[in-house]
Amino acid sequence: MDLPIEDGWDLICDSTPVQLMQPTPKTCPLSRPDFSVQPRLQARWQVSPVPVIGVPRTTQVGPRLTVAGLLDSEPKAAPAYQPIRSTLSHHVSCVGSPYLRTNRTEYHPDSLTMRAQPSMLSEPLEPKMVVPALCPSTEKALPRPPVNKGRTAVAQPQLVRSSTSIQLTRSKLASDNAFLFELFTTLLQLFGNSSAVYTSLNSSPYADEHRKRLLNNYAATTSFRYLQAVQKFARVTAQLGLDMHTLSESQLADVLTVMRLSKSCETDRDVCSGNFTIKALRWWHKIAGVSHLMICFSPLVDSFLKTKLSKDRREAPPLPLWVIFRWERRILQGASTTYEVMMLGAFLLITWAGLRFAHAQRLNIDSLVFNFQELRGLVWRSKTMAAGHPFGAQAAGLCSKGTYTWLFKFLQTWDQVMTSLQLQRSKVDFLIPSMEPDGTFQVFEPLNYAETTRIFRAMLLTPWKKFQDQHPLAHLQQTYTLHSMKATLLSFGPQLGSLVSDSDRLLQGHHQDPKHSLNLYGRDSVWGSLRYQSTIIMEIQKGWRPKTAQHRGGQFPLTEPTVTLERFQKTAPDYLFQWLPFSKPEDPHEILPGG
Repeated sequence: MDLPIEDGWDLICDSTPVQLMQPTPKTCPLSRPDFSVQPRLQARWQVSPVPVIGVPRTTQVGPRLTVAGLLDSEPKAAPAYQPIRSTLSHHVSCVGSPYLRTNRTEYHPDSLTMRAQPSMLSEPLEPKMVVPALCPSTEKALPRPPVNKGRTAVAQPQLVRSSTSIQLTRSKLASDNAFLFELFTTLLQLFGNSSAVYTSLNSSPYADEHRKRLLNNYAATTSFRYLQAVQKFARVTAQLGLDMHTLSESQLADVLTVMRLSKSCETDRDVCSGNFTIKALRWWHKIAGVSHLMICFSPLVDSFLKTKLSKDRREAPPLPLWVIFRWERRILQGASTTYEVMMLGAFLLITWAGLRFAHAQRLNIDSLVFNFQELRGLVWRSKTMAAGHPFGAQAAGLCSKGTYTWLFKFLQTWDQVMTSLQLQRSKVDFLIPSMEPDGTFQVFEPLNYAETTRIFRAMLLTPWKKFQDQHPLAHLQQTYTLHSMKATLLSFGPQLGSLVSDSDRLLQGHHQDPKHSLNLYGRDSVWGSLRYQSTIIMEIQKGWRPKTAQHRGGQFPLTEPTVTLERFQKTAPDYLFQWLPFSKPEDPHEILPGG
C-alpha cells in the first residue's frame, strides 16, 4: 500500500506506530553528581611558612621527604583538575546503544591528568578534533597527523594497528610481503636438492625474480597458510627422527597422525591438522617441484581426506526478507545515524550484489559507476579469479519508487564521510571501514571479519526498534554469518521457477558458467545479475514472499516475521559527489558518419 506523498517527506511511517525508546544497557552505572571545582580554602590552623625568629632551623640529612611523589618544596601553583564529566564521552555510563563499542583499556580522561596552572580555577577546555590514523597501506603515501585521544598533558600519536592478516589481505601480489618471500626462500633451501626449483635457480643471476614470479601465481593468504603448514611438517618430521627426503607412505601417515593428535592436545597447538597438511604438501610438490612428495597422492595418505562422518553439513542460512526490508527502511529514515547508514548500506550492497565479505573488502573504488538506477563496479580479487570480477546492484530495493533510494543515501553518506577525512581515493580499496558507533575513526583501516560479524549480528536485532515481546530473530542471531548475505538472493531464485534462468543465477553468484564462451562474447556479465534482482523485486512487490529452507528442505520452512511492504516516492536532491568517482550523467550522443 502506497503512502501519501508530501514535499520533502523522508520519514516512513510504521504500520504499527510505536514509541521508539533508546535501549539502555543494564550494566550502566548510576549517574554520579557533578561537583564544581572551587579554590581550596585556607585551613584554620596551619603552620606558617615564615621561619620563627630565635629558633634554629634544622638541617635536612638524607633524602628529601616526598608526599605522593611530590617534593616538599613550595609549589608555584596548586595542581588543578578538570571536571570528570566534561569530556568523558566514552565512559560506559554514556553508552546509548547496545552495539556501541567501549574500550576500557585505553581509558585516560583529562580529569586524571595533573598539571600546574597559574590560577586556582580550572580553565574551560578547548574543542578537540579527532583525526583518524591511517591503515598500513596508506601510511607511506599520506601524511598522518597526530591523533588526540583525550590526553592533554602529552600529545602522542595513535599507533596504527599492524597485523599480518591485514597486510596479506591487502596485498595484490604475494611477493610484496618481504616475510612471505623470505619464508618461501628458506623452505626451498631446507628441501635443497630434493626441489627441482632450488637446483635450477642455483646458477641463475635472477633467482629472486623467478621465485617472486612463482609466488605471485597464488594469493598471499593462501601462500602464507601453505608455507606455514610445510614448515611445521618439516619440524615435526625432524622431531620424530625421520628424514623428510626419504619418507615412505607409512612414515608420512605416521607423521600426519602425530600432527592430528598434537592439534587436539592442550599442550601443543602450534601445528596444523593432518588434512590441511596434505593439501599444503601437494601444493608444495607443485610449486617447488619436490618429486618425492608424490606419496601424498597415494591411497593410504588420501584416506585421511575421504573419511566419512555422519553429521549435518553446516551452511550459512539466508537472511529473512523481514531483515532486508527493515534495513532499507532504517536507512531511508531521517533519524538514522551515519554509523547505521554506513554499516547497513554496506550489508545491503553485499546482499544485492551477491558478494562475499572478502570481495567487498577488495573493492576497486575508481571502477564504481552510478546512474540512480543501478551501481556497477569491480573487485580487484575474488576467491576463484585473481583478476577479480564485475558486479552490479539495483538501486530501487524494496521500498523506493523514486530516485531517492537506500543506495543513493548510502553513497551520499559514504562520500561525505570520506570527503571529511581528506583521504586519496586511490589509497582506499575496501567497502567497510573500522568506524566507531559515534561516526569517528580511531584507526582507519578495513574492518576485519570478527568485528564485522559482531556488528552484523547486532544489526540483525534492529536495535533502533523497540519490541514488546522477544525480538523475532533473538533465538537465531548466532546462526547467521557474513556468508548469509551472499546466500540470500541465491536462495530466492529457485522458488520462482521459470521466472529466472540458470545463467542469471550463476551470474548473480559470480560462479563458473559452463557456457563460458557465450558469456565471454556477450561482453557484459552484469546484465543477467541485474535482471535477476529486478525479477525478485517485482515479485516481492506483487505479494510473493520467499521462504527459508531448513536442513536443505528436509524440514518445513522457517517461520519468519510477516512483512508488510511500505513504499514511497521521493526525488533525490541535487548532490555533487566529491570523493566517489561519479559525474553528472549525460545523455548519449549520436555517432555521426565520419565524425
